[in-house]
Amino acid sequence: MSDQNDPIQDLVRKRADLKAEVDRRTQDLTQLGKQVEALSLVMGLFQPSLPETLIFPQYRKETARLVFAALREAGRPMTAPELANRVLVAKRIPPEDYATVTVVKKRIQGSLAHHRRKGVLRCQKNAIGLNEWTFA
Repeated sequence: MSDQNDPIQDLVRKRADLKAEVDRRTQDLTQLGKQVEALSLVMGLFQPSLPETLIFPQYRKETARLVFAALREAGRPMTAPELANRVLVAKRIPPEDYATVTVVKKRIQGSLAHHRRKGVLRCQKNAIGLNEWTFA
């Protein structure tokens, strides 16, 4: 069979093209995030009375604060999806906004792992095999 008619090679090339596109877009998003942070700093210079959350969105601290608040309010161990739902409601993010929902869920996972390493949170598997998070 010649290389031109091999469907596997075509799929491999297509996958490589898509992966390269994902990498390019990830770099673009990183660059956009840096531009947003730079604009936030300039906004703070010109109008210091703007709300601090608008000028300096501290994503990690905000995510951790909302996760901790959800755990305190629940008074019981919670799974990451439960915590994500609470955070999304608190941030007023519509479930249809898939891109933002995905980012928030990833931030929550990162925050949970970070605070477990720091000894603030702990997790254990529940009856169906999901990690349930609570304060250490």
